[in-house]
Amino acid sequence: MGKIATSDKLPNPTSQIMVLKEAGVDAVDMEASSFMQTCWLFNKSCMVVRGVSNNANQSITPDTITDATNKASQVVKQIIKQLSK
Repeated sequence: MGKIATSDKLPNPTSQIMVLKEAGVDAVDMEASSFMQTCWLFNKSCMVVRGVSNNANQSITPDTITDATNKASQVVKQIIKQLSK
């Protein structure tokens, strides 16, 4: 579990990365930005769950992708279980 920042661009300059680290951001996501903007425009609640497969200094492998998707699906199942109580 952690904080996800979303944007239409990945942070590149070191200064942007430092701001994210200081804010306690664990991952940066580009895909959720348009989804969240649409929800905001239509006044709908939303939540984004991401499985993180690597950091900027690591390679992506089939194993890390599988691990990330499995962890994300477990989180979604836990959320659904809590909401259905």
